[in-house]
Amino acid sequence: MATKSELIFRIPLYTTMIGMFSPLLASISGYVELEKVLSESILLLVYSMLLLKRKESIKFSYLQIFLYMTLLIVYLYHLFKGGIFGLYGVYSIFVLIYIYVDIFIKYGGGRVEEIKKGVGVIIFINVGFIFFENAFNLLGFSNFLVDVTNGRYRLDLYAPLSYLNLVDFSSANSLMLKAQGASVMLGLAVIWYLDPFKVNLYKGYKYLLYFSLLLYSIQFTTTSMIVAFSMIIFSIFFLPFNKLRMGLSNGVIYIVLLLFMPIIYKIIFFKFDGFNVNQAYIDVMHNTLDLLYSLDINALLFGIGGFGDGSMALDKTEAKTADFGLLMILIMGGGISFIVIITALFVYFYKGVSIANKRWLGYKKFIALLLATLLVLTFGLTISVIHYTNILMPGGRQIYAFLIAGSFYCMYLLRIPHR
Repeated sequence: MATKSELIFRIPLYTTMIGMFSPLLASISGYVELEKVLSESILLLVYSMLLLKRKESIKFSYLQIFLYMTLLIVYLYHLFKGGIFGLYGVYSIFVLIYIYVDIFIKYGGGRVEEIKKGVGVIIFINVGFIFFENAFNLLGFSNFLVDVTNGRYRLDLYAPLSYLNLVDFSSANSLMLKAQGASVMLGLAVIWYLDPFKVNLYKGYKYLLYFSLLLYSIQFTTTSMIVAFSMIIFSIFFLPFNKLRMGLSNGVIYIVLLLFMPIIYKIIFFKFDGFNVNQAYIDVMHNTLDLLYSLDINALLFGIGGFGDGSMALDKTEAKTADFGLLMILIMGGGISFIVIITALFVYFYKGVSIANKRWLGYKKFIALLLATLLVLTFGLTISVIHYTNILMPGGRQIYAFLIAGSFYCMYLLRIPHR
């Protein structure tokens, strides 16, 4: 039976799982706003009770104070202006990370196996649900998913089988119920089960790898392949020696990439006719850039605010689509928030990579290699924002926060001197 501290240590995992299922629960119940606050509300309530029992107040470093105060100023600007706040997902991630890390450090007792198991559970559940969706779609029961989610489940999502005219088939929506949510999660699953840093020693993982690859093969997307390729490159060139290198030196890898880059490009951008980009993608970029150029100084600094039903607006200015996710974060939240976010991510990856590379040959090798694995997965989700902002949405943001918090916990353990 788990001890009290072990149960508390699992609160971030339980919160993440609630967040993962919240879009589905909200859709089935008809209370669509539920997904936005369910996991965060439960976590804040439980965490407040923990603080009261510990008789402690919340403590921040000077860097955290600067970070949170800057974000608070942007939030207050939108609040007093009466507009819709556009970066709730980003702010939620910062709150989740802070609480997750605090719980890990206070109740972890040096345990990292729980972090690894937690990531494994998260990925396994997502892969399992995607399989369930595909089975329903292939068996012709897809309308059931539409009905049970009150029309939210989409049957118009791109899938390679339809693109190749093999079968009329819509891609899975994933637990996030978002376009390309399934392909990106499967891309992460493939890397996790491929286990480049050998932190998962279970023999059964190779079968889960084959299973994930099979699911990925019927719903891969350009974005997910960019994510997968980015994770591989990040692993090879920035992190400790791993099996993705196949024993090759950096020089040889550079030559191989140079030789095969045309083929890699053709595979990733298979929908493009050579270097001729589809007009729809060009229009998306033009719409987003035109909106950015039209903003006044206040909007550039503080953003235009939030959105609903896929559109964003400030007065009479509208963006028809949010397909250019990274730029839309800038437009919604403004330059101040954008700089804070980019800086925080840079510091996170720089510190994580530095610590992993310094400690992977020491007595804490497993922790360093787990840190490297979490950094790779986090990097992949970060890259996915070039298209859709699924990691800021319910389900996605909880997973993203769990990976980052797990990374920070590993960094914390690696900094503790050996006794």
